[in-house]
Amino acid sequence: LIGISFSSMLSFIFTKQKNKDVSLSLLTFVIMICVGVFFLCLKFFFPLDEKPNTKTVFISLIQPGKYALERLESDKTKKNVYFDFLFSQISQTSKLSKDTNISHIIILPETSIDLTLSHDIQWLNSLKNRLQISENTFFIFGVKTLSKNYLTSNSSMLFDKEFHHLDQADKVMIIPITEDEFFSAESYKILHTPFAKIGSPICIEGQYSLVVKEFISLHANLLIFLSNTRQFQIGFHHQTLGNFQLRRAIFRAIEFDRSSAYVNTFGPSALVSNEGKILAFLDSKESDTISGYVSLSDTNSWYFHYGEDIIRMIVIIMFLLTLVVVLKQRFLHG
Repeated sequence: LIGISFSSMLSFIFTKQKNKDVSLSLLTFVIMICVGVFFLCLKFFFPLDEKPNTKTVFISLIQPGKYALERLESDKTKKNVYFDFLFSQISQTSKLSKDTNISHIIILPETSIDLTLSHDIQWLNSLKNRLQISENTFFIFGVKTLSKNYLTSNSSMLFDKEFHHLDQADKVMIIPITEDEFFSAESYKILHTPFAKIGSPICIEGQYSLVVKEFISLHANLLIFLSNTRQFQIGFHHQTLGNFQLRRAIFRAIEFDRSSAYVNTFGPSALVSNEGKILAFLDSKESDTISGYVSLSDTNSWYFHYGEDIIRMIVIIMFLLTLVVVLKQRFLHG
């Protein structure tokens, strides 16, 4: 719509001196609308192969909320309030799948655990002795950790039921100034469990279609967006940014026909179907856990296959129409 409006206004600027040429502006507008409607009628965002989503996975999102503020305290007692909350939520949530054979993923937001600190490492190691977890339960934690070359990375880390480190995906897109402490990974990767292939964009990575497309190209059948918007206090409220990121996660679910989970330290957080429907939701003011079933999809949408070609075609049409207007005006005025 922005492109359509820009093209129409640009054409009008070059034709406003001649009332009879205003029709060219309207023609440009109509052509752009027709192109958009045509591809929408082709089920622009829907799968090419209408295969039913028969596989499901049970997902739990833990949103620390106000307890995350205690983590910043230097007092160890106050710091433990945060970790006690995480433990209680993990303990309660893991019981949902303890006596069943369901596939379960429990998720913590971006940088929830700092594995550069001995306190956080000790807490994580203690979980294996304090919890009894079912075989098909896995954990994805947003962590701050040291890489093999001793650089700090912002990562999503995969653990099994005994909290053994299975794999991790490091953040590639680093924000200048606010994330200077982190190094940028060379490429995107997905996390593998026996039942799901997971793309886990971190923070700003989920805002860009081409970045999420990288995960889909690696055959991810589930998207998990990890975020901690509290660290961004410049120019806008972190809750506003959280709501914006959630809307983008919903759009990505529709765009790529993938069920998605968006979890933010201070909220909001939500489970989203591949049709963009919110299945479970936590508001920004809450410190709690939400759970639900989402489907796994391996089909690709029209947009995944042809979206970029369509955008290029529209840009070329806009450029040619504008060029025609400019040349016509110069010819008429000598």
